[in-house]
Amino acid sequence: SDLNIRSILFENFTPAMESVLADLIRTAIENYEKRARILDVIVDSSVDDHHISVTVVFSVINREEPLTFELILNRIR
Repeated sequence: SDLNIRSILFENFTPAMESVLADLIRTAIENYEKRARILDVIVDSSVDDHHISVTVVFSVINREEPLTFELILNRIR
């Protein structure tokens, strides 16, 4: 797919777009960070608050317990 993460941040978010964004994030991490093994990517959009919440749960080579990274992307009008 020729979609990239930046190109879809300005789209109207639907559950389908949340799934596309989660897949793009998963693919980007798998391609560029070989030390991480993705366990889960959760994308949740809030139309009323104009933000997208992204949570990535992953494990790192040589570390037993999983790590969680959370990011909120705010739309600026």
